[in-house]
Amino acid sequence: MPLQFISQHIQLKEKDKIAIGKYFKRNQWDNGEFLLKEGGYAKHLHFIEKGYVRSCYHRENGQDKTHWIYVEDDFLTSWYSFFTHEPSFESLQVLGNATVHSISLTDYGKLYKTNEAFNSFFNGYYQQLIAEMDYLSKTFMHMTAKEKYQYLLETSPKMVQDIKLGILASLLDISQETLSRVRKQV
Repeated sequence: MPLQFISQHIQLKEKDKIAIGKYFKRNQWDNGEFLLKEGGYAKHLHFIEKGYVRSCYHRENGQDKTHWIYVEDDFLTSWYSFFTHEPSFESLQVLGNATVHSISLTDYGKLYKTNEAFNSFFNGYYQQLIAEMDYLSKTFMHMTAKEKYQYLLETSPKMVQDIKLGILASLLDISQETLSRVRKQV
C-alpha cells in the first residue's frame, strides 16, 4: 500500500518499486495496542493501510490527551523522536483494528540516501506536512468547538463517524457534553 500511495504522487521506476517495497513490512494491530509508548524511541515510520492511530500524551491529572488522529493513507511516527533520536513525548495508539506498513529508521535512512524517487517523494511529503502543521497550529487552537468539529467533518468525515466520542472530544480539547451539543447544532 505505501507503494501505491507513493506512486500516486511521483513516478516510480520498477527498480524503485522493488527497492522501496522490500523494506515496508505489513502488520495487523489490535485496538489499544501501541506502536510507540511515550518515553520510547521512534524506530519506525508507519503507513496506515486501514484503521486509525492516535497520537496522545499523558497529562499530569492522569488523563490522556489526544493530540492527533492519523487516518488511512497517512504516514506517521513520533516525528520529533524519529528525526532527533530523542525520547518521544507522545504515544501512538491503535484505535480499532489496523493494518499498518512499517519501515525501520535504519532502512528509511538507507532509502532516503540512495533512492532518488523515495527522497523526492518524502521531501514533497514533508513540505506538505509542515504546511499543514503550521496551518493547524495557528488556526485550530483559535477555532470554536463548532468550527473544530466542522473542520473534522470536512477533512475526515469517516473518522468522525468511527472514533469514540471521548477520543474526539479529547482531540478537540472539549468535554464530551460540549461535543454532544456541537454535534446537534451541525
